[in-house]
Amino acid sequence: MDGVEARSLRPLRVSIVNSTRAWGGCEVHTEALGTALAARGHRVRLVEYGTAFLDPRTEHEPRSFEVIAGRPAIDFSTMSFPTAVTALRSLRADVLVHPRPWFPSANWRFDLAARLIGAAYVTIEHSTCEPVSGASIGERIRHRALSVAPHLVVSVSSFGAARLREVGFGENSLAVVHNGVDPERFRPDPVARREARGRWGVGEDDVVFGYAGRFRKEKGLDFALAAFARACAAAPGARLVLVGDGAQRHALAVAADALGIASRLTFEPFSNEVHRLYPGFDCFVLPSLTEALPLSLLEAMACGCVGLATAVGGVPEVLPDATAGWTVPPADVDALAAAMSRVLSMSSSERGSAGARARQRVIEGFDSRRQMASLVGLLEQRFAKVH
Repeated sequence: MDGVEARSLRPLRVSIVNSTRAWGGCEVHTEALGTALAARGHRVRLVEYGTAFLDPRTEHEPRSFEVIAGRPAIDFSTMSFPTAVTALRSLRADVLVHPRPWFPSANWRFDLAARLIGAAYVTIEHSTCEPVSGASIGERIRHRALSVAPHLVVSVSSFGAARLREVGFGENSLAVVHNGVDPERFRPDPVARREARGRWGVGEDDVVFGYAGRFRKEKGLDFALAAFARACAAAPGARLVLVGDGAQRHALAVAADALGIASRLTFEPFSNEVHRLYPGFDCFVLPSLTEALPLSLLEAMACGCVGLATAVGGVPEVLPDATAGWTVPPADVDALAAAMSRVLSMSSSERGSAGARARQRVIEGFDSRRQMASLVGLLEQRFAKVH
């Protein structure tokens, strides 16, 4: 919408509903959306059911939108239709937005209730669904019910949108708005690099492979450890840093000891200032078995890290060629080890050039300011009325 039309829009009452239990890419996106909508003059409420998830970084900063926390914990994936109608109708929203971190847990009863309360219902899909070829009859019926409920479905990757089309989601209700990051917050920082590497006991000539995120099975970190063990055998200056926490923390430590790489592995607790840790990496490794479009990869690349990730979900949309990094098949230790060896064989200037190209890739295609402007513009075009 142009400036004149935008100024004449009637503000929308937008309720964003959340029931996740941990801070991750979906929650980062949700907070950015609330901020972007409020900046356009819309009345935004983020309604948290159960544990408040908002980033501790913002606890003492003024917010431009309302946060309603402390609602009774509700599992949207098992909620009954009557309960969903009661809960959602009480929000009195013009637009109801449901950021969904995991599509397989989608509940058609919740979605149909959201459709019927009188508000425009929008889902934002931060994962992918299984291909239709592997779906049971019951799953296909469930997919059909889910496809007719939302007025608009936004996928954060083209891959995710293609999967949704396969299972019956209509083209008119489906849109792609890629994830994005702030390249001003996530940027190369020589001071932060020295501080991080100093804390890890890493020299400037050493090569650091890094990961940041949850330690869960689907993140494939066991494959990363095995690949690193092979690649670093002839590279005494190679190090691996894992930032985060999760159920696999102990198992990863045990595996590292068994592989003989415990002395080269550093566990770093999750930080709400992860933008000061990424510059300490030379190469960001994302060995996931499944992804939509990972924010952590974009954040690290914006900080000048070479990207190395498995070719799952929307990852090839971020790394379409080898100019800024590489993709490898999931669960392929040989391929991942070979790619790590390639990084180790590069000179520091070659890695720096690849990291600069990685940052430029993010700036050109995944700047959060442009992505959020596109998403807000889409919501306004579909649902806002002109005075």
